[in-house]
Amino acid sequence: MMDHTDNAATGRSASLIDGQLERDGHALAANYERCITFRMLLQEISATMTMRIQAVESSLGVSEGAFETQDAAVQDMIQAHQQVEEDLRAIFTALKHQRVDPAMVSGEVGKSLFDFVDADTVMDLQRQAQSHIHTIVESRHNTVDSLELLRATMSFYQGLDFNGMVPLSSDGQSVWDALGDLCQHLQDELFECKLRHTSLQETRHHAAVDRITEDSSALVKASSTALNHLTELYDVALLYFVDMEQCDRRILHTFSAMHDTSQAYDAALSECHVLLDELTNLLRFYERFLAAYEALPLELQRRQAYEATTRRLVR
Repeated sequence: MMDHTDNAATGRSASLIDGQLERDGHALAANYERCITFRMLLQEISATMTMRIQAVESSLGVSEGAFETQDAAVQDMIQAHQQVEEDLRAIFTALKHQRVDPAMVSGEVGKSLFDFVDADTVMDLQRQAQSHIHTIVESRHNTVDSLELLRATMSFYQGLDFNGMVPLSSDGQSVWDALGDLCQHLQDELFECKLRHTSLQETRHHAAVDRITEDSSALVKASSTALNHLTELYDVALLYFVDMEQCDRRILHTFSAMHDTSQAYDAALSECHVLLDELTNLLRFYERFLAAYEALPLELQRRQAYEATTRRLVR
């Protein structure tokens, strides 16, 4: 009678163990399937964000290079314009001080060479140039602000660290590469738990009951812990992704605004070069005008001497 009772108890115990092992096996399988799902989602987020970050970095680099080229050209143009304005002021001062012989202007007294130049045209050209320069300087400030905003955005995304949950294996490793390594490690952990549980089921008849149930429970706990870690990583990655989706609109708007600013910048710079050429030509003309008048007395003396010599020869 006791043997029959013991056998019945042993049977119930084995049935309970088999039931727990089966439940734990299902739990481990479900955890592993969820792990695969989360890892695939994380891979998609990682690939998308990496691609977008690289695209913005590339566009930012091109924009910075273009700005440096434009800025150098503008600085040269502004310097050249300032020099022309300074030279024009100097030549106008010289023209004002150069009195004209009344005999050369129908007896009018007090005339200077400045009275015979179109100063209004020069000043109008200078005002136009200054207006374009103001546009250029304002555009430059807007571009600088846009570049700083983009750099700050890139710095933020390059500094993402998943709240310290993703260890970097080296200083040069990106957080997204490290995330991929960590996801692989967690998946390996869950797969190892499945394998060990399968082995546990196969050897359950040769091990102590308490040891089997403890090991099975420990494997489920380890699997759940790894899955929870993966879930937390996904939650953070999703927040990053949603944030970037919102930032994308601002980034695109910033690049679009920079493009419009650059076009206005180039147009104003082109107009400035045209005006600078006109002012330079006027400057050269006034310099020749002044030089010709200053040389006039000597030319008159030369002609008078020539006429006197000619008259003597005729006689």
